[in-house]
Amino acid sequence: MKKNILVLFLFASALYSEKISSIRVVGTKNLTEDFVIFASGLKIGDEFSYPALEDAIKNLFRRGEFKDITARGEQTQTGIALEFEVEENPTIEGIEFSGNKNIKKQELEQSTGLSKGEFVNPQKIKEASSKIEELYRKKGYNNISVEPKTFESREGRVLIKFNIDEGEKTRIKKIIIEGVHALKENEVKKKLGLHEKSLIRSGKFDRNKYEKGKEKIIACYNENGYLDASLVGDSIWAKGKDQFVKLVISEGAQYFVGNISVEGESLIPESRIKKLIGLKPGEVFNRKKYEEGISAIYAEYSDSGHIHANIESEITKDELIPGDTSKVYASISLKISEGAPAYVHLINIKGNNKTFDKVIRRELVIKPGEIFRRNKLMRSLRNLYYLNYFEEITPEWEILENGDVDLTIRVKEKAVGSIQGGVGYNAVDHLVGTIALKIPNLLGRGWDSSLDLEFGSRRVDVSLSFTEPYLFDTPTQFGFDMYSTRWKWEGYYTEQREGGGVRLGRKLTWPDDYFAVSGSYHFEGLRYYDFSASYTPTPAYDLRKEEWPQYRSSVGLALTRDSRDNQFFATQGSLNSVSLEMAGGPLLGDDEYQKLIARSYWYFPVFKYLSVVAKGRWGALVNLWHKNKRVPFSERFFAGGISPDGQLRGYVDRSISPTEWSTAPGDTTGRKYEFKVGGQAVLILSAELRVPAVKDQLYISVFADAGDVWLKPKQTSLSHLKKSVGVGTRFIIPMMGILGIDVGYGFQRPEGGSIEVHFQLGPEQ
Repeated sequence: MKKNILVLFLFASALYSEKISSIRVVGTKNLTEDFVIFASGLKIGDEFSYPALEDAIKNLFRRGEFKDITARGEQTQTGIALEFEVEENPTIEGIEFSGNKNIKKQELEQSTGLSKGEFVNPQKIKEASSKIEELYRKKGYNNISVEPKTFESREGRVLIKFNIDEGEKTRIKKIIIEGVHALKENEVKKKLGLHEKSLIRSGKFDRNKYEKGKEKIIACYNENGYLDASLVGDSIWAKGKDQFVKLVISEGAQYFVGNISVEGESLIPESRIKKLIGLKPGEVFNRKKYEEGISAIYAEYSDSGHIHANIESEITKDELIPGDTSKVYASISLKISEGAPAYVHLINIKGNNKTFDKVIRRELVIKPGEIFRRNKLMRSLRNLYYLNYFEEITPEWEILENGDVDLTIRVKEKAVGSIQGGVGYNAVDHLVGTIALKIPNLLGRGWDSSLDLEFGSRRVDVSLSFTEPYLFDTPTQFGFDMYSTRWKWEGYYTEQREGGGVRLGRKLTWPDDYFAVSGSYHFEGLRYYDFSASYTPTPAYDLRKEEWPQYRSSVGLALTRDSRDNQFFATQGSLNSVSLEMAGGPLLGDDEYQKLIARSYWYFPVFKYLSVVAKGRWGALVNLWHKNKRVPFSERFFAGGISPDGQLRGYVDRSISPTEWSTAPGDTTGRKYEFKVGGQAVLILSAELRVPAVKDQLYISVFADAGDVWLKPKQTSLSHLKKSVGVGTRFIIPMMGILGIDVGYGFQRPEGGSIEVHFQLGPEQ
């Protein structure tokens, strides 16, 4: 690779005040002149400088398309005329392999990272050879040799041929570890990550695992106080197809924590710093805890804006504690330079081609002019991810000369607006067709809007919704909803609801800024008709005796705290809410009731990517306006399946309910039929272990549910709950949303334990 800069001019002193008047490229074969100019980073009208020209040539070489670049410049009456003369690297005409008896060409070609038509240079070919060798090593081969050769097939194009000597496939016969006394030999072998060949183990040698395993062994010793532990020897050899691995370990002495001294702190108390270290005098010295403690101290300073803080940490070994000669101690000394706090100078937003800047800025809790606090930055990123408008959000910051910070939030927008259509199935509505227009970031202003149509043999639903999350640029949410829904309940009746409502909410700053309060007004018309011949209610619940339609006027109040890290695939945080809906009384209307719903969902990250979810939901329904008047049947609770009243998987939808018995009208046999009357109290408990298969797109879960419905709230009890277990999954289907599939086994089904399959579309309830 060569680069030449030849600048021809008449007056050198004038160069740095001249602008670039023209840029010309010669020598291209596969690339266009415009592409080369764009890749250089130079533009006509830019001020000319030697550093800028050097950077332009570096930009071009960095891409890998060029073998040689010569730059020439000439001063003209209008400025500096630049000319780039380039020689392109050859492109790949084809890739061939020889000697590969055990690995197919397709897999080898994929491992090289090369492809036909790509520009290639000797460094890329060398890297491709190394990748082939690594592929063979991962499959248990040793003494591999890869020799690449290039042949010019035609001008500017080459054929690459890799001649492979596969060596011999070996399996680990024996792992020998010497010098292990303090730890169990099996524990050390486990850290190595390799296994001897057996009936259930392949014995394959993996070089990457081997190198990482050696580091894990020393780390394990360090965590147990052996700070001087080291590998004094390691060797690998083969005899025929048998491979042997030998490690020799020097354990050294076991250290205990001695004195912990801190100097230079003023912002954070010494007691707090010692607590963050995570070690106490007299206990075994755990290096991992020590390193995590240092990181925690840095994080604490960053949270207070002291991002320039410096911690000089020193471990002094072989110290003796007076009166104790039985142990060897290692003392910790921390010298802290806190530095001045850094302030935010500018916040730049980049990558938002559609979304208005203010939609992003209003979610930032970190502001220009404030101290640059790490925890505020992390909270700001969480708020942006929670919008679900962006695929990627990357914070970048630049330290200025005075120590302050210019912050850049770089986003990559999702295609959030969509017209959806499809066909689905669930246990309640059977076959359902859907047409939906959903625009969660309408016109880039953060408005959430949707128009939905669902139609099927049992259900027809039309709904319109709009939400402005920041009314008048304040954290006040305003929205309205309109809908018309018709359900045909098999064996019962047809239920029709038509109505709408308005919503008003506000984000709070106390007790913390995860809280929000909201209120709503709702008006609805409801009627039941087309009663089935098999509809046999008790006289008290016979809907045929009532006049329809009936009208409902209600207000709602809700208090919510939502600290989840993701709306749809949360792994930490919690969602807690209490809501009260009141209908009738001074609000008029035909129905009278008060409905209280409390829910608490908690998300805990556990080992690696696993998470545990614990959920509880309780509801009560009463009529305080007229205690002797029955609450409306349409608002009573029915649990089971994926019922919105109470998700209890493993049971048929809406099958869990208090029951009464009655005879059918005109039935002279006296036979009584069971009728589910619904309850005025519901309790649902659930626990799940979630395993993400694809981050934020697909997870698999194991769950256990328990719950019941009671006729009166005072009857609520934790005894004799109906229980179920099962497995499920949630995944995103493009243009449709989140699809959930659960398979549950209900233990207290009337017909005996049985499996029930549930389908649902949308986020968790």
